[in-house]
Amino acid sequence: MALQLGPRATQLLSAWGQVAVDHPTGPHYDLTHPTRSERCRKRLDAFIEEPNESTFEELWTPESLAVASEWHAATVRNLWSGNFDDLSELFAEIRAASQYAQHWRDQINWGLAAAELYTRTHPEEDLPIVSDEVRRGLQKFGIEPETSYLQLHDQLSAFRDRYLDTTGHVTASSSDPIPVVGEMDQLLHLVTAATTNDIAAEATGPRGELYRALRGYPGPPGGDRGPIEIDFTAAAPAIDGHIAARQADAYADTETEHWAGTHYETWKWDFASYVTGEVAETYAVDDIAPSELEPFFDAFWANADEYTDTDTLSTPVPQYLLGRWGVVQLGDFQTQCLDNPEEAAEVLSFLFSTDEHLVERLERFYEFAEIDDVSDGNLLRIATTFLMGAYPDEYVNFQYQRFDTFFSDCSNIESLNMGFDARQYYRIVLGCRDLRDMMRGDLPDASMLDVHTLIRLYQDYLDR
Repeated sequence: MALQLGPRATQLLSAWGQVAVDHPTGPHYDLTHPTRSERCRKRLDAFIEEPNESTFEELWTPESLAVASEWHAATVRNLWSGNFDDLSELFAEIRAASQYAQHWRDQINWGLAAAELYTRTHPEEDLPIVSDEVRRGLQKFGIEPETSYLQLHDQLSAFRDRYLDTTGHVTASSSDPIPVVGEMDQLLHLVTAATTNDIAAEATGPRGELYRALRGYPGPPGGDRGPIEIDFTAAAPAIDGHIAARQADAYADTETEHWAGTHYETWKWDFASYVTGEVAETYAVDDIAPSELEPFFDAFWANADEYTDTDTLSTPVPQYLLGRWGVVQLGDFQTQCLDNPEEAAEVLSFLFSTDEHLVERLERFYEFAEIDDVSDGNLLRIATTFLMGAYPDEYVNFQYQRFDTFFSDCSNIESLNMGFDARQYYRIVLGCRDLRDMMRGDLPDASMLDVHTLIRLYQDYLDR
């Protein structure tokens, strides 16, 4: 496999080779020992020897594993169904293996965690490091990254050839060089992590040539990727008000006063019952055929009067879950699907599949559905409306402004990111499930529909 790099990417590689040889450390890169892989091996061995929370948390940090920047240790512990002994046995299998095994990813489906553990812990094989961060790094160089381990390994091997052709082994002349794959790991980390502020601060210094070459490559601003924790004290007025409104059936019309005003909201329970009943009986949502796409869309977005007795809603549910522009762009999304029925059926079936991790399903949806006519924010609203309709106990329709207001007031985060952020949505879902579970003490049937209603009306409560 031969890779072609554009002039800007080649210029960046050249600047890296010229600057890093004299300046082996800088913001977001370090070409000295111990390398990230060396830390990973040492800490992994300690965890395998003594599997406990302390040794796991020492291993699961960005200094040892790139995946820890996106999959926080607490989130990983929540996802792992076994105990630390079980996890250490799997990690020991990865550590001792002579080749990568696909079944590892099925067991720890946290991005490319299994691939990263394997490639960092087999230095004798001189394997290119495989991680989600590395994939994003390749994109920065104008390379569309592969998805399977073997293909990505081959792609990175080809990138190593271009790297050596352009920069050579940067640390070869130092007293204690690090492997070329370690240099590549740090370069790809740099291009994904450096922010515009980092670039501006370094542009006139001794590493200026390198950081000036990064202009146009800035990574996203740093932020906490750990669990989102609901502040139940701050949220108490909304929780208590919502529970009282539900118990009094105050959402059944537009006249009854409740904690946030007067709102008709029971339509969404009718919508969910319709989708999980009539629609699910007609279509296997996790195995949609290409020929079923158009009738499935017609059924899913049917007018509310087809499944509810009220005359309050006269338009399809998208008007209420997607907003005016979301409804317009839903049409563009559906056109994209009907123009590519085979792939669309596969993507939607994967989105609805509960056998795969939510982040993977959303990212696959985005890869297919990203088109100029539909904003990233509306794509996420469309995807999460599908999910809440089909699985009202597990997922919630996301609307940025309303959710940002609630979570900035009633959780441990300052604000939410805009756009299509699959990992952020996953963290939001986990926090929303905590809120759902808390309400079940007074509302045994509480679902994500309750969470959606509470968050949607929270802004109205503040405005009263």
